[in-house]
Amino acid sequence: MTGPKRTAESNPRILRQPLRGEADLALDVERKLLRTHHFSLVSPELLRSVLSGATLLRMRAGEILLRQGSEDIDKMYILLDGEMEILVSERTVGLIAEPGESVGEMAIFTHQPRAANVRAKTNTELLELSARMIAGLRGEDPQRYVQLLELIARFLSAKVQRATQRLNQYQELLLNQEQLRSHSADLERLVQEKLLEVLLYAHVFRDSQDAILVAAPEGTVIYANQAAVALFDWKDRALGEISILDQFPELGAIREHLSDPAQARFKADWQVFGTVHGEIPMEATFSPVLREDRVVALALFLRDIRAFKILLESLEQSHAELAKHSRELEHKVAERTKELSRTNAELQQANVHLLRETREKDDALRKLGESQGYLLQSEKMIGLGHLAAGVAHEINNPIGYVSSNLGTMKKYADQLHALLTLYSQFDNAPATDPVSNAALQSRIRELKHDMDYTFVMGDVGQLISDAQEGVARVASIVRNLKEFTHDGQAQRQWVNLNENLDSTIQLIWNELKHKATVVREYEEIPAIECIPQQINQVFLNVLMNAAQAIEGTGSIKVRTAPDKDGIVISIQDDGCGIAPDNLPHVFEPFFTTRPIGKGMGLGLTSAYAIVRNHQGLIDVKSRVGAGTTVTIQLPVKQSGNSPAQAAS
Repeated sequence: MTGPKRTAESNPRILRQPLRGEADLALDVERKLLRTHHFSLVSPELLRSVLSGATLLRMRAGEILLRQGSEDIDKMYILLDGEMEILVSERTVGLIAEPGESVGEMAIFTHQPRAANVRAKTNTELLELSARMIAGLRGEDPQRYVQLLELIARFLSAKVQRATQRLNQYQELLLNQEQLRSHSADLERLVQEKLLEVLLYAHVFRDSQDAILVAAPEGTVIYANQAAVALFDWKDRALGEISILDQFPELGAIREHLSDPAQARFKADWQVFGTVHGEIPMEATFSPVLREDRVVALALFLRDIRAFKILLESLEQSHAELAKHSRELEHKVAERTKELSRTNAELQQANVHLLRETREKDDALRKLGESQGYLLQSEKMIGLGHLAAGVAHEINNPIGYVSSNLGTMKKYADQLHALLTLYSQFDNAPATDPVSNAALQSRIRELKHDMDYTFVMGDVGQLISDAQEGVARVASIVRNLKEFTHDGQAQRQWVNLNENLDSTIQLIWNELKHKATVVREYEEIPAIECIPQQINQVFLNVLMNAAQAIEGTGSIKVRTAPDKDGIVISIQDDGCGIAPDNLPHVFEPFFTTRPIGKGMGLGLTSAYAIVRNHQGLIDVKSRVGAGTTVTIQLPVKQSGNSPAQAAS
């Protein structure tokens, strides 16, 4: 929609002064024009004849010369002094600042409505030529008419040249921006790679069981990992106040060599002072941190070798005792007969063989224990991966429609902002201008109709309500995950297990919803004393087993009920069931009927250990083709040691 069509001629505030009869004024205008390159080749006689029919305009800054949408423009204007700006929707898209430049000349020939406003940027002087005067020359003086057309053509040619120059500059700018964007992407990728490398090193150093220190060349500690802080009890001290010379007296003798990259790298077994265990032997490895072949810091890796020392002393003592017994045995053999000597030799051989078998069995037991620990950790990590994937999927749904609602709200906000802008213009419009007021009222009605104002005002509240519901769902999922994973230092708490079952089902809902319908049959049960995070792990293992036992789709029933001295929880599925031959082995470590790579057989094993540590019972009943029921009985109050102590 365009505003009222007004030209410079209909604007009473613009000062108009015809040049005809004003000799001094016409001469001043002629001199200004002849100094510009547009008129450098124009004869003064032609210019004077043109000026005889022209008018001088003087405009103040901010006044409109030509309005967008005007169809009755029959004049062209030549800039004498000042600056003009071209506006589209109140945004400057061009500037006319050079004396001799023209505006409005195309309308004389095309009679097309203007596509933009033209406004005085500063106090401005312009020369106005009318189409009527130019057309009159055609009949009165054809030669001067042709010369005037050549002059206008020169204006247009100059505009085309300036536009071409600006286009070339813009294309060069775009090329530079593309190169900069490419370099920026390469730099960002390199920064991300280096940041990942730093984070990996930081994670390894922080969680290392060995104490790791980084010190300045003069000995001041600038970094200590968790193991080092615990070893030296530095949790209440500032690192900048600590020197490694206090813990390693041997460094004093070689302190001057620590700045040499070749001598600052070594390994030694030293007595370390100031630990929480007093003075202890440790294996110390020193490594210099270099920058441009200069030592800027010293990394120190400490490993406790007390156990190794004790083992070494024990071996030496055992070797001495064995040597003593050997000498005594040799003395007795020498005193015995040859038959006893042969018997004694056989006994020695049997003893050596027995020692070797004992060592082999000890090694096998140790390796079995290590393997069991690794597999337990792997089982936990697999469960954590399933849990994380499910939680991410459950969070993605509400986040999706929250984002969609925000996009719609942004659209509504833009429309309402435009409507309020029109209302503001209407409020500020002078009452003496009924034409402008009527136009604004018409634009307001059209905008309200286009945006469907009644629907938008009703839909805003629903969008906000839906977004709040989505955020509440995300908050609930995060709260359940936090409660499930927070160990609380393995402290016993009084909890209602109906709530724990709900939060666990919510966490693994992405794993359950595609396999089974979960039916919850909860009775009123008393709160019990337990470690809720461990009981949640039991529920997680049993529910995941139930879901994995169902081929296709089925149902899982979760029941709770009070018992004589506690509560009973049962989880029943209608899956494939367990064969009678396998049922007695379900709680054994590493027993599983799943294919290789689908499970390690530790889920029910860990569940059994947790329930027993809580002084409870767990039982499994199953029938092939009919499903499985896992029943858990837990007392209300724990007696004796806590579950955490019993587990240890």
